[in-house]
Amino acid sequence: MEDPSKFFYMSEEDQHEYEIAERSVSQSIEKMVKPMFRVRCPAILCLTTASLLNTTDPSNVLFRRHSSTFGTITGDEESQIPEPALADIASRIPEAKQRYIGDIHQLEPHARCQRASNPAIFGARSVMNVLVGAAAVPVSPLVTTFRAHPALNALPNLVAYDGTLLNGTGPESRQLLLPAMQFPTPEVPFMFLNVAGQSTKAASKSHFNTDEANACVPLIDLLLRKRIQPDQICVISFYKEQSRHIQSRLDQLGVELTTVDSVQRREKEVVILLTTRTNFSANSADFVDDYRRVNVATTRCRHGQFILGNAESLTTVPFWRRILGWAASLNAIVPASTLDWYL
Repeated sequence: MEDPSKFFYMSEEDQHEYEIAERSVSQSIEKMVKPMFRVRCPAILCLTTASLLNTTDPSNVLFRRHSSTFGTITGDEESQIPEPALADIASRIPEAKQRYIGDIHQLEPHARCQRASNPAIFGARSVMNVLVGAAAVPVSPLVTTFRAHPALNALPNLVAYDGTLLNGTGPESRQLLLPAMQFPTPEVPFMFLNVAGQSTKAASKSHFNTDEANACVPLIDLLLRKRIQPDQICVISFYKEQSRHIQSRLDQLGVELTTVDSVQRREKEVVILLTTRTNFSANSADFVDDYRRVNVATTRCRHGQFILGNAESLTTVPFWRRILGWAASLNAIVPASTLDWYL
């Protein structure tokens, strides 16, 4: 299921059918994998957390004979794995050493749930949140980042890491954009395009912004004219309604479109971030100004970052105020209508 939180909003009949389908898939996988185990038991298995729990369930014979031989479990992206999974894994495979890799400053397990759902309301924790606070668990901080142009690491340092992130990649390795086009600060591949239009709340309760969409397409055209390839560009939207609003136009250009809540673990050479919403109060901005979501959104690019939004609205909330302050120090807040100046 693409969005597991929807399970809780299914009818009882639909939930029952979904559970039957899940069991059927597990049985089919079991039939396919059994011969492999008979011929040679693999030294390394790559599984999702759900698959690990399904295949080590006492009623499942697939790994029942082999789980006691598992020496080490390594979990990745553990900020998105819920706390109960840790207890379940530890109880089913108690002999194995466990190590977990993740970031408490990225999206939590309930990021895709509605904000009124019980996990969000009651503060459901991730595996990383649990382990970082456990006195008996050794923690090794990873503070060097190798993804982005070093000048762009100012963004996560402002939002989440208080200046502790170190650059592992030199600027000479991130030169896809800088020779191709002008930037307000020539050595920093960053631009905030200030869109004057207003957002609209759709029937879905999500938001879209026609003016922002109309500013995004010319930016992509500019990048393509500069010989940036479509598969090197990703447009990331905070709001699903904005994604629906612009999807067909980006499909025609061959450019990937995704949402912030779906893009963790991913990276692209050039990222265009759509903030979309305008005229919100500080109390209604908990989605677009959630620091974990902002951190994920601004750390996906390798060579260049563009952000589209309404600067006047975004300066009313804390984390975006920090980003816009940094952008202003670079003279990088520019009207969307002046994009052609940077050809």
